[in-house]
Amino acid sequence: MLSFREGGDRKNILTIDVEDWYMDTDISTWDSYEDRVVQCTQKVLEILDETNTEATFFVVGYVAEHFPELIKDIKNKRHEIGTHGYSHTSIKMQTASEFEKDLLKSIKILEEITKDKIKGHRACEFSIGEETSLTIDILKKNGLKYDSSVFQ
Repeated sequence: MLSFREGGDRKNILTIDVEDWYMDTDISTWDSYEDRVVQCTQKVLEILDETNTEATFFVVGYVAEHFPELIKDIKNKRHEIGTHGYSHTSIKMQTASEFEKDLLKSIKILEEITKDKIKGHRACEFSIGEETSLTIDILKKNGLKYDSSVFQ
């Protein structure tokens, strides 16, 4: 393995958001769009298989609900599955209560499909910041171990 430190291993972390191309529109319109998420995610899974690479997939709950076999396939290929919320709505556009309800809906769907405890979260649009930091307490309260939304 290539390393920049003598005697050390270099590790890379790969994360992938599993959402469809139209998910920045109002959720009430989603049924009218052509889904591409399964085909695109399957292509990513093929590439990861070819390179023996594991990743964390942050899945929108709506996608999991509509395509549970895709989520089972991701899990069966030994990738980690985290939540990307249910409705792909920016935290900045939700109250704390709305955020928690959306989060729990997604977690419930993902855990029913995978039979695993969901540990990780990534907010839509990386929308956790100072003004939305109370969401960290909501994540902790609901058993999540990490968040992958904050960056500078």
